Amino acid sequence: MNIKKYLPSPKVRIGILIFAGLALVYLGYFLVQKYYAPNEEQAFIDVAFVNETEDTRSDLYLDSDNDGAYDWEEALWPELDPNNPDSDGDGVSDGRYIKAKRAEARRAELGDDFVESNLTETQKLGRGALSALIALQQSGEEITPETEAQITENITTYINELTLGEKIYTRDQFNLVENTQENSYTYRDEMTALFRQYPVATSDIEVLVQATQESVEYQGRLRSIAKKYNDYLGALTTLDVPFIIAGRHTELVNNISQIAGSTNNLLQEESDELVALATIVQLETIMNETAEAIIKINTYFEIIEDESVFE
Repeated sequence: MNIKKYLPSPKVRIGILIFAGLALVYLGYFLVQKYYAPNEEQAFIDVAFVNETEDTRSDLYLDSDNDGAYDWEEALWPELDPNNPDSDGDGVSDGRYIKAKRAEARRAELGDDFVESNLTETQKLGRGALSALIALQQSGEEITPETEAQITENITTYINELTLGEKIYTRDQFNLVENTQENSYTYRDEMTALFRQYPVATSDIEVLVQATQESVEYQGRLRSIAKKYNDYLGALTTLDVPFIIAGRHTELVNNISQIAGSTNNLLQEESDELVALATIVQLETIMNETAEAIIKINTYFEIIEDESVFE
């Protein structure tokens, strides 16, 4: 699905990312110098902005498959392969899988006492950048062009990988069923009905892009789009999914979740500017991945038309 004509040019998007990164670097540095007297409790590093590969204990920072999870972390999860960035093939990198599972375990551990952070994504990123700058200051280092480039690169990565939906879905969160003919045909019929009921339209994306600039003018259309994609997401997460197609189903769910989350953000009285920026940056990838997942699911439907595959 080509939506480039609805998006700012790549140069503009790259420029926005670089500007956002540098702005956070200099703002954080200013705050450190003027207001911050870090103590042991405050000087934590929540996001690894410093180039860790320079550490002499390089084995601690080895990420063989570049999936955002260190090899030693993946070794703690039997289902993960440190040489495969997406071990179960569901479109969720192993690094994001680990983060999702840790968040899920934290919710289960705290139960009713669990409280979601009330910080916006913009505030979280600012806090992470500030923490890195505090660490640099405490070490006696100055912000060199290399350090600045590293921080900007990490901020760019953060924006590109920001989860726009409420959470990351993993394949094992769905009701997975055996690859029988009955289960496969039931899934096919239910998904075909959902494809017809909730078509992913480029007109919806055009509204999203325009609303990131001026959301007030588009509130009515945004509410309609939000209901559509939130309902679609709810329906997708309740289906019985055959094991063989679960990876593609997970990809579709996560991308629909991203669209729903982007729209929900723009409906807030004060939308999160970082989420709006990430929407613009990620939208082309989200739409292309959505189209690819739908194509693969439909290809699966064509394959199972031949009843001999179940023999």
